[in-house]
Amino acid sequence: MGRLDRLELENFKSYGGHVIVGPFKGFTAVVGTNGSGKSNLMDAISFVLGVRTAQLRGNQLRDLVYRNQEDENDDASRRRAYVKLVYQQSDGDDPNGEIEFMRTVTVAGSSEYRVKGRVVSLERYNAELAKIGVLVKARNFLVFQNEVENIASKSPRELSVMFEEVSESAELRASYEDALAEKDSAEEQVTEFWRKRKGMVAEKRQCREQKEEAERFRRLQGDIADVKTESALYELFHVDEDLKLVNVDANIIKDELDVHERQFAKKESALKAEKRLVVELEKERVKLERRNRRIADEIEKLRPLEVKYETEKSGITRRIKGDERSLAKLKAKFEEGSDELRSIEAELKKCIGEIETLQNDIEEAEEASVSPESMAEYRSLKDVVATRTSVLQQELEVAKQNANASAKQKTALQARERDLEERQEAAGNSLSVYRKRVDELGQQIRVTRLEIANATQEQSQMSDVSKERDSVRMALEKTINDAIQALRDAKADMNESGRERAFNAAFENMRRLFPGVHGRLSDLCKPTQTRYREAVAVVFGKLMDAIVVDNERTGTECIRFLKDQRVGMATFIPLENVRPRAIDESLRRLGGTARLAIDVVNYDEYIHKAVLYSAQNAVVCDTLDEARHLRYGGGRKIKICSLDGTLINKAGFMTGGIGQAEMGRARKWDRAEIETLKRKRHVAEQELQAMGAAESDRRTAASMAEHMGELQRKLSTLELDIRGATSSVQTAEKDVEHTTNEIEYLRPQLQTATQAHTNLTRSVESIEKRLHGLENDLFGDFAARHGIENVQQFEEQFVRKSEKMRARKLELETKEASLQSKFNYHRTQQSRTSITRLEKRVEAQASRKRTVEESLESLGTKRAELESRAESVEGEISRISTEKQNAVDAITEKRHDYRKENEGVSEKKKQLAEKRAKIEQLMGQRKRLLTTAKVNQVAIPLLEQDDSERQEDILDTEGDAVMAATDAGDAGESDPTSVAVDVNVEVDYSSLSRRLRAAGTANKQREMLSSLSEKVRTMEQQLDGLTPNLRASEHMSDVQIKLAEIDRETENARERARKAVSSFEDIKQSRHDRFSACFSHVAEKINEVYKQLTKSDTYPMGGTAYLSLEQQDEPYLGGIKFNAMPPTKRFRDMDQLSGGERTVAALALLFAIHDFRPSPFFVLDEVDAALDSLNVGKVSTYVKSRAPDLQTIVISLKDSFYERADALIGIYRDVSAKGSRLLTLDLTAYDEQTKSLPVAAV
Repeated sequence: MGRLDRLELENFKSYGGHVIVGPFKGFTAVVGTNGSGKSNLMDAISFVLGVRTAQLRGNQLRDLVYRNQEDENDDASRRRAYVKLVYQQSDGDDPNGEIEFMRTVTVAGSSEYRVKGRVVSLERYNAELAKIGVLVKARNFLVFQNEVENIASKSPRELSVMFEEVSESAELRASYEDALAEKDSAEEQVTEFWRKRKGMVAEKRQCREQKEEAERFRRLQGDIADVKTESALYELFHVDEDLKLVNVDANIIKDELDVHERQFAKKESALKAEKRLVVELEKERVKLERRNRRIADEIEKLRPLEVKYETEKSGITRRIKGDERSLAKLKAKFEEGSDELRSIEAELKKCIGEIETLQNDIEEAEEASVSPESMAEYRSLKDVVATRTSVLQQELEVAKQNANASAKQKTALQARERDLEERQEAAGNSLSVYRKRVDELGQQIRVTRLEIANATQEQSQMSDVSKERDSVRMALEKTINDAIQALRDAKADMNESGRERAFNAAFENMRRLFPGVHGRLSDLCKPTQTRYREAVAVVFGKLMDAIVVDNERTGTECIRFLKDQRVGMATFIPLENVRPRAIDESLRRLGGTARLAIDVVNYDEYIHKAVLYSAQNAVVCDTLDEARHLRYGGGRKIKICSLDGTLINKAGFMTGGIGQAEMGRARKWDRAEIETLKRKRHVAEQELQAMGAAESDRRTAASMAEHMGELQRKLSTLELDIRGATSSVQTAEKDVEHTTNEIEYLRPQLQTATQAHTNLTRSVESIEKRLHGLENDLFGDFAARHGIENVQQFEEQFVRKSEKMRARKLELETKEASLQSKFNYHRTQQSRTSITRLEKRVEAQASRKRTVEESLESLGTKRAELESRAESVEGEISRISTEKQNAVDAITEKRHDYRKENEGVSEKKKQLAEKRAKIEQLMGQRKRLLTTAKVNQVAIPLLEQDDSERQEDILDTEGDAVMAATDAGDAGESDPTSVAVDVNVEVDYSSLSRRLRAAGTANKQREMLSSLSEKVRTMEQQLDGLTPNLRASEHMSDVQIKLAEIDRETENARERARKAVSSFEDIKQSRHDRFSACFSHVAEKINEVYKQLTKSDTYPMGGTAYLSLEQQDEPYLGGIKFNAMPPTKRFRDMDQLSGGERTVAALALLFAIHDFRPSPFFVLDEVDAALDSLNVGKVSTYVKSRAPDLQTIVISLKDSFYERADALIGIYRDVSAKGSRLLTLDLTAYDEQTKSLPVAAV
């Protein structure tokens, strides 16, 4: 086997220009940094070996052409690229030794393939590669990056597909499937012909049996007809006998009913008379109650006036008391001021008297203090001094007078200041009191206004609620009146019999007890228009009263309940079990006024099956003429009813008009409306009773109005009081302001007077000092004789008393000025104006109070009169109520008699109805027997008679029962009553044996009928078991001819099947052989390869790996299970192994597959990425060991891997050339122990 010698790249991806890679050794490693171009080298190998462009990391071929990314002017579109692979053949091959494989990307962007320089097709190219062992489809020559992990994680089916590609069994897949389809088709034809032949053989056998059955069939038919005639005569005979007996009983009960009805009419008349009396008394009572309410309204109208006057009286009384207290205070204050004025006046007079007395005492004291001589000398000298100092004396006197006057003025101003300060304090206190009163009144006004606002809101809400309640009350009263009027018009209470009431009560109880009861059909549905009522009632028939339930179980429980209650019978329609026939859609297209009965009925969807079961395909139209045209003119057997109730059944027989029974059913919808009205009236009465009477709302409104009036009057009083208090505050503020202004005006005067008094006092002292100096000069000798230092000492000793008196005099004069000022002030303050004004106001309020009291007394008199009238009316009402109660008691007694008699009438009617029902039942039974006999073609012997001899008086009470029996069965399409028969026909019973006539009891009749029916049933079963064919012999020859033809076709099909099976088995075996050869080789080789990859010094045996088939017969249709067990590891699935373990196992599988279909070289792209250093060493050792036989090219970044290679190809990025460049190094020329390496050659 040859090997890959070198690669030549021209402008391929990152390799710009012409680049030669190689030569490649047995084990060559490609190394380089990330981004240098290692993967592009892998792409170059894949490209030249025919791998598709999509797997080369490019969308199109032009992406594989080198382009300079940094050169904007570089135009790669004009450049072509190619990769040339030079394959070196072994010694026994081509003498040239080399084969060149070249793939080019043309300028047009397409691929061109060349072998040895000649352009070839892709198929030829792949074929030439296959000659040297390179299979492009199987890709047995390279492993892409990360593909090892994918192989390890492949499913069994994916591994099987991969094995098919490697073994080339996939080439037979299409042929295999075509042959299989041909084989299955041929075998199916054979089976089909055998089935037909088997049927023909059975048909031939059947023809022989049919002839024998025909004769037995005719004999049984005659026997069955005789037994059916005997059975029909037996049933008719006993029905006619029962009719005669029941008819006699019905006539007797009718006579008794007439007697009871006459007695009932008398008692009913007496009861109505008592009821009329009660109605008259009730009208009178209502009239008196209205009068009493009017009196009560008048009394109620007096209440606001009484409250108004009482409130006004209370306010006047409160104001009078307040004014009287104020008046008392003013008078007391006035008296207190008069007493004080008199006291000040007396004290002023006393002070003046003391001043005069004190002046006299001063003069006397000055004369009696020393000897007359000394005093004379003293006076003489004083005269001399006076003469000499007359000017000074005058100045001194004037100064003293001015000083005294100034002192008096100062004292008066100080007294005036104290008085003003007292007045200011009193006015401030009054102002605080009045302001506090204003605040209190303001707070009360705010609270009162808030209460008024709340009361107004409540009154407004109450008014709205009252209006709304009045509106609702009027609506409810109108609803009640309308319902009563509608019930009165419909006379619902009179038309409902006691039996119906009992049944309705039981029905309502049944609805409560059983949730599955939906209601009567007449209550659950309703005609879309009133004009359809009679027609729908006729179509529904007796099912109008049917009760719709959810299922058959509920219906059974309801039947048991009705039996226990003994209230009558009912028909039930279970929705889950009923199976109505489908609607004939063509009936909706009849035209004219024709409508399906179900289309003119409104109902809920959940009862659709019940309505469809009742109406079926019946049609409703407006007129009888249209009904006749549709039934007889169209040739269609349909059940049709006109609006007047005329029914034409499917057999073409007509029943004219709506009878009493149908009218009663049509009124069911009226009764349903009446029940709705009753419930509506009851609900409205309950709501009206819950709302209460309107009188309660009026009383509440009046109470709220009265409360509002009280609050308004209270607010008016408070506003009046606050205006007075505000006026007092203003007056007090003016007093405070006036006194403050006076004080401010007075204080500058007081300061001026004080300053003037001080200056005058100093002037007096200065003059006295000068005067004393002159006196001392003149009194020098006098002072020496008397042993004193100066004349002042003499005067101090002898004139002291008079000086003290003078000081007292000055004090009294000051007091006199103060008292005079106070007296003048109090005299100006004393006035009776306020007292007079207040006394007039009190008198006016007392006068208004007397007027209000008179109005209250007048209202009280009117109230007493109205209450007396109300008491009289109430007495009359009580009397009438007593009379009414007596009449009601009489009604109760008469009603008891009435009900008792009514029960008697009802009982007789019930008995008569039972007899009529029995007659109706018997007539219906007679009709059904006759109709059934006619439908079943049973011969009934009849008597010859004229029409006048027919029985016209079978039931002389009412003929409705017969009509009802005639129409009872029109609901079903197969109802035998659709065949017209004469129900009154006379039957000839002469052929009936005495034994059958004598079986009169019910048990014997049932036994006899059961015996005859069993006999007929047995013969019919025998008859049903016979299927005679009178043309069996003719059919036999046809069957034989067909059987011969089928035999020939069967043989031809078998021959085709044999050929198809033979062809399929050949292809199957060939495919099996190819696949099995590959699998067997790989399965045998993989354990050996895996052991070599996993063995070590510690575990010399290595691990275990094996393959197993999921399907042995045709393994390519199943999967291949791949399992590997590393050393010391127990068995586990592949997905539970570590990444490195899965990679080693995948490499073992790849090497084993490669060993089956070896290529001359094997390219691995970074298969050691997930391996640790230990596993890398093992894999590299294995690759190294295979190097002599298998050329391996490995792209790796791990030194422990590529250090074992025979040669290194180093790839780097050439920045200057803007592309990838490479270096090669032959490691075989160097010793492995050499530490330093020589420079590599480019």
